[in-house]
Amino acid sequence: MAIYSYWVFDRHCNCVYSREWSRPGSQTSNNQLDANKQSRIPGSINQKNSDPKAALLFGALFSMRKIAISLVKPTESESGTFSGETISKINFLRSYTTNKYKCHFYETLSGFKFAFLSDTNTEDLHEFLEEIYMKIFMNCVVRNPLSQADFKAGEVIKNESFINKLDAYMVTIPAF
Repeated sequence: MAIYSYWVFDRHCNCVYSREWSRPGSQTSNNQLDANKQSRIPGSINQKNSDPKAALLFGALFSMRKIAISLVKPTESESGTFSGETISKINFLRSYTTNKYKCHFYETLSGFKFAFLSDTNTEDLHEFLEEIYMKIFMNCVVRNPLSQADFKAGEVIKNESFINKLDAYMVTIPAF
């Protein structure tokens, strides 16, 4: 089991953060560890944000989410009234699997979308994505007055605190 990459998309469909991890025996990327970043796990950071792979991943998540929601009976949410009970009845997309990878997905009410790409045998990682959002992303990006939370096209998360805390958290996930 392995987690290959982590992606964050904002409400404007922009990929604002991408992280791919190098595995032992694989070639490391251009973003090698330097002297002041020894705690980082080898791999690339924000190298694939404008890559067609990011757009394809967002499109797949967007389409699968629409399909998941449309395949259930209409609820009160279609009339525009939301409550905790109504939101819990909506059919959410948590993951999908192909023959090469499994995509784990978490979406916030503010429109941020978080995804892991992993090995097909990896257990459900939805709870880990939710925890990353609530404990790391909220503290390091949303609540940080020095970090923007509303991104324009081409802007990415460069917050060192977010990057370091994410890497530290990733090593605690059994599937990593």
